[in-house]
Amino acid sequence: MSRTVFLIAGPSGSGKTTLTQALVQRMPLLTKGITVTTRVPRRGELSGKDYHFVTPTDFGILIWLTLAV
Repeated sequence: MSRTVFLIAGPSGSGKTTLTQALVQRMPLLTKGITVTTRVPRRGELSGKDYHFVTPTDFGILIWLTLAV
């Protein structure tokens, strides 16, 4: 089975989340991947739903573990 991946990238506050939510709502076959960030959660954001919020140290460990695989 072939799948297409869409990558939506842009600076902080540029509307990536708004665009992604609109696309997923209009196209139910799309799913949103949850990414990892070291920033502080904004009001209403939940770890594991919007992002995986981690410390910079934990982020470095995740990178190291990924490279070690």
